[in-house]
Amino acid sequence: AGRNGAPEEEIRAAVLDVALTHHLVSKYTSLVAVDVTPTKPAGVNGVTSAIPGNVPEGLTGFDQLPRTATSMELQLLLGALLLAAATLLLRQAHGRGWMAAAACVAFALTAMPHDASAQASATADRNRAMILMPGNYNDVGAWDFDLASVPLDGWVVLEKTARETTLSRALVHADGRPVFLPAVKDGAAPAEVDPEGQGERYYLRLPGTSLHAGTVDEVPLKRRSLAPILDHRYELMQGTQPFALTVRNGLRSRDGKPYGEGAHYAIEIGGDRFEYFLPGFGWESRIEVAGDLDGDGRPDFVVTVGGNNSWAVYLLLSSKAQPGLNAPVAALHGTGC
Repeated sequence: AGRNGAPEEEIRAAVLDVALTHHLVSKYTSLVAVDVTPTKPAGVNGVTSAIPGNVPEGLTGFDQLPRTATSMELQLLLGALLLAAATLLLRQAHGRGWMAAAACVAFALTAMPHDASAQASATADRNRAMILMPGNYNDVGAWDFDLASVPLDGWVVLEKTARETTLSRALVHADGRPVFLPAVKDGAAPAEVDPEGQGERYYLRLPGTSLHAGTVDEVPLKRRSLAPILDHRYELMQGTQPFALTVRNGLRSRDGKPYGEGAHYAIEIGGDRFEYFLPGFGWESRIEVAGDLDGDGRPDFVVTVGGNNSWAVYLLLSSKAQPGLNAPVAALHGTGC
């Protein structure tokens, strides 16, 4: 009708009539989708709570971001003192003194602040939650940080035997070094770090978190460990407290399809849902330890995620989690050949 010269208002009225009747997109109409699916059961009051932001893919926490702080104050003071000395030498210089003055000025300029302060890095490591295991990843691999930079105090031992799982303080040598941290370089045999060959042993350093020595109240698992079947809902018990566990492949898009590597753990307990995304090279995961480590009556986990010749160990503590998506409390990444 428009090609034949029909008036615009007449055409618009006709198109609107057809489009609105049959829900069509046209020059004058659009579609708006409204989801009316209930978000909670009827009669249940909503609760307002803080939801933690998502951690960027590939990071287990913000402790992996570059540490570029400097010891600026100390270096400025040193530079000022050297400049003052150079000024004094310049005033007293008579022929030969100019060389010494120039050297002082040059040294003062090099003493100005620079990036990657060792002091700031050491402070960050001291406040960092850590998990270690005996030995290296294998004879050609290593963990993701240098043992020489690991703080030597505040460690506890999490040990799982055929009968029970226990927490205890780390033994120390006479010189104050923990027994599990001798001077080891990449490629050292596990026996050098764990001479007794105790299979499942983990070393935890958690500033600000209280772990009580003694036997751990474990979650009953078949063979005392669990390789979760994907998308299966496990109904489990922590003491007298029931909870549900579901594990999926990586993160999920809105259409439910998996993307990215790693494992997505969801724990439902007491009406709350706690989720963790555990990145890794592959999707294989196993719960190595499950029990109440922090004494709050809820389950905590040590989980491994692996595949493609590399893997990682994660510590999930319920007392450090909030409903919604959480980052692991501590992580240890192994790199292969």
